[in-house]
Amino acid sequence: MTKSPSVSSDGRDRSREPLVKIAVAENPATGEMVKQLLADAGVRCLVKNTDALGVLAGSAWTSPFSVQIFVLSGDEATAQAALAAAGFDNGAMLALPSAPRRRRVRRRPNQRS
Repeated sequence: MTKSPSVSSDGRDRSREPLVKIAVAENPATGEMVKQLLADAGVRCLVKNTDALGVLAGSAWTSPFSVQIFVLSGDEATAQAALAAAGFDNGAMLALPSAPRRRRVRRRPNQRS
């Protein structure tokens, strides 16, 4: 019995697995950042820009949250774990992780007598 070239050593036939959408990014730059993050975790993904005008204009302009990220269904759990480890909220549309906010300390003016 010979294996098909698309069947991996773990028995998954990647050519027959459906794609699942795991994220919607705020812009192409965030989409590419997520793509690199997933690649570092060993997950291949598809980044799709659904904004027709943004595709024609290149990455210079696109409507907000028009970039979708897809992975194979067998890689979904690994991809979600990688996004969570990087600080992305899996339940919301992906925006760049916000920096921790520092509290401003209000200084009282010097009171002179």
